[in-house]
Amino acid sequence: MDNDNERLKALGYRKQASVNNKGERTSSYEKISTCVNRLRDGDTTWQLCRGPDSIVSQGLAIKVANDYKDGKLDFLETFHVEEKELAKRDPFRITRYDIVKEAEEMAPHKLWNLEHIKTILKSHSFLMHSMIIDGQARMQFDRQHENAITLLTEYDALRSLRLEAEVTITDSRKAMRKFRSLPRYLSMLYEMHYRTEYPDAPESWASRAAEARVEGKLGDDERLSIAADDAFRYQAWLRTSRGHRSYSCRDAWLDSIDRLSKTKPTRRKFRVEIKKRFDIEMYDKIEAARVDDAFRFYDIKSWAKL
Repeated sequence: MDNDNERLKALGYRKQASVNNKGERTSSYEKISTCVNRLRDGDTTWQLCRGPDSIVSQGLAIKVANDYKDGKLDFLETFHVEEKELAKRDPFRITRYDIVKEAEEMAPHKLWNLEHIKTILKSHSFLMHSMIIDGQARMQFDRQHENAITLLTEYDALRSLRLEAEVTITDSRKAMRKFRSLPRYLSMLYEMHYRTEYPDAPESWASRAAEARVEGKLGDDERLSIAADDAFRYQAWLRTSRGHRSYSCRDAWLDSIDRLSKTKPTRRKFRVEIKKRFDIEMYDKIEAARVDDAFRFYDIKSWAKL
C-alpha cells in the first residue's frame, strides 16, 4: 500500500483526509482506488463527481478518468471489501461468472504451458521453412518462443485479476465482478480452445471467432457465439465441389446461420454482420483470383497447342 501511495504521489495526487458518508475518515488515495474500481465497473466520470454516489470533485474525477484510460493507474487493480459488496448488486454478476467458468472449461489451466502454446503457434509455413533454410527456421523458432512466453505471462496476469474479481455470495453460489480486462481474458481462452481443437484452421479464423464469441456472451447475443462455433464445425475456410457448381463449406456455414434469426430482414442483417466480422469478402476475392489464374493457365496451354 505504501508503494502505491508513493506512485500516486508521483502522478500528482495529494494525500488529503476527509470523512465519507459512513462517518469514517479516508484519504484521497483510498478514494482514487475506489474511483478506479468504479470506472472498471462501468461508472462514468460524471457519476464519480456529480451523481448521487459522487465521491470526488470534478477536477479530480477527470484526472483519475484520464489516468485510468492511459493505463497509469493499472497498479491499483485491487478489489476492496466494500467494492465486493457493490458487486453483489450487479445484476449480471452470476451470468458473468458462469461465462468465465465455461470459457475456462473450454481452455483449462493445464493447456496454458509453454510447450503447448508453442505447439499451437506452429504453422505449416514454419515447417516448410525449417526444411529449406535453417537460418530462417532458427529465427522463426526464436520468435515463436518469445511469442509463447508473452502469451503465457499475459494469461497469468489476467487470471490473477479474474481470481480477485470472484465474489462468494453463498456457500454454493459465486459471482464475478466486472474488470476491464475481462473481454481480453475470455478472448484468449476461446482462441486457445479453437486452436487446440482445430489445429489446421487458419489463425485469423480462430482470433475472429474468439472475438465474436466474447461479444456474443457479454453482449447477450447467443447467435454470435453459435455462429463462431459453427464456423469450425463447418470448416468454413475450405472449398469443396457440389454438383455442377462450386459450393464452399463457407457457403454452407452462412446458409446454416439463417436458422438463428426469425425473419428475413434479421437473417439478412445478421449474415452481413458475420461476413464483415470474418472478412468473408476478402476470402471471396482470393478464391476469385485463384479461379482467374486457373483459367489463364488453361488458356495459355490451349494457345500453346495451336
